[in-house]
Amino acid sequence: MRDAMSEAEVTMLLSRMQTWVRQLGQGERVPRLRADAPHVLVAPLPGEVHALGAVLSTEWLWLSGWPHEFDIFASDAALCARLAGAPHDVLELSLSPAFHRLDEVEALRRRLAGFRAASCNRALRIRLSGRLFAGQPWLAGLVGADTVAGGCEGTDTALWRLAAG
Repeated sequence: MRDAMSEAEVTMLLSRMQTWVRQLGQGERVPRLRADAPHVLVAPLPGEVHALGAVLSTEWLWLSGWPHEFDIFASDAALCARLAGAPHDVLELSLSPAFHRLDEVEALRRRLAGFRAASCNRALRIRLSGRLFAGQPWLAGLVGADTVAGGCEGTDTALWRLAAG
């Protein structure tokens, strides 16, 4: 927040944090996939430079036994291609915690509409997470998401509610 670290130091720290999260999960029993759980595609919003939020969501879903995939897409077109080719029930997109204001509401709304239109699942649900959404659930409607969250805590519970409609 104070720009006291170089970009290289921040990158190394994020890498270490991701490793620690993975190691914490390895101490747990191997979760059994829940056959009744919706399938989730987790990714940072294309163009985001930080993936920590998406990585944490992925770990949370893995420990909870959810069928899911994690990927980093170079472009909206690449994400649309994945959505068109495989039936995902929920798209979990993370925005960098570094961003805490909404500059491009209409652009984000158009992007999310494009993801829905590309999906082979016409009932695709979209959840956005990131600092921007902490304590501001009303932003979901503004940007065209089904729900928003400040982080990954409670991801499984929120996604059950979301998938149930």
